[in-house]
Amino acid sequence: MFHAARALVYSKVFREKSHYALLVALRNLLVREIGIELIKAFEDAMNLREEADYDLTFSEAGAFEAVKAAEAFLKKTKEVLRI
Repeated sequence: MFHAARALVYSKVFREKSHYALLVALRNLLVREIGIELIKAFEDAMNLREEADYDLTFSEAGAFEAVKAAEAFLKKTKEVLRI
């Protein structure tokens, strides 16, 4: 999802400096194209990754939801970028 989000932001001729900046850019530049639901899914996946990396908190259910969200996010990214 991270790299797909970067591709979307780059397509708007912007570049992010952090994961949080990427989220802000999605909210401000791409909400019409990808929808608030997918932006929320990106944020949720970002939070799950941070919890797993820094708090060592993770679950199979969380991983399953993140994969589902990533598939939908990638599909929408391909539609928006026409690839």
